[in-house]
Amino acid sequence: MLNKFGILVMVLAFSLAGCSTSGGSQEDMEQAVEDQYFEDVAEQAATDWAIEQDAERYETWTEEQNDLEHSQDTSEGLPFIGILQCGDAESYAGTSITCTISRAHCSYQPGTSGSPTFCNDAPYPNHDFTLVAWDDDWSEYDGKCIVVNGTVSIYSGKPQIEAFSRSQVSNCP
Repeated sequence: MLNKFGILVMVLAFSLAGCSTSGGSQEDMEQAVEDQYFEDVAEQAATDWAIEQDAERYETWTEEQNDLEHSQDTSEGLPFIGILQCGDAESYAGTSITCTISRAHCSYQPGTSGSPTFCNDAPYPNHDFTLVAWDDDWSEYDGKCIVVNGTVSIYSGKPQIEAFSRSQVSNCP
């Protein structure tokens, strides 16, 4: 592909040397150079357009990927897809389930009888679910997305699971 400077050099060189191409006239040579210039300009415009289209497609794709990542981002309190939310566990009373708390609000209360740790799915008293662990400080789960396994019971009208072992709780994948 010739740029403007290259075409100018060719025109000057042929003009100064008095050359012609394949027995053609000076006018034919100038027309060929001009045609090549316009062909190069058209090719560059098509390339620029293709690059712009690719950039727009990439930007759209990046936005879609970003939206998808954030829709699965459990650290922002959004649900971990594929597992029951613990706040929806009320209808499972008496059943052993696996559920998730997207952002646990944990509080260890050593001064309370049984030294419980309460991990709620929302700040107390606006929570819908509580994980209760007795005689141990589980507050390291505070602010984390956790997966809970156990039997659902109802306490004060809200579902809860009592954890008897740390194996009943894990961090979200």
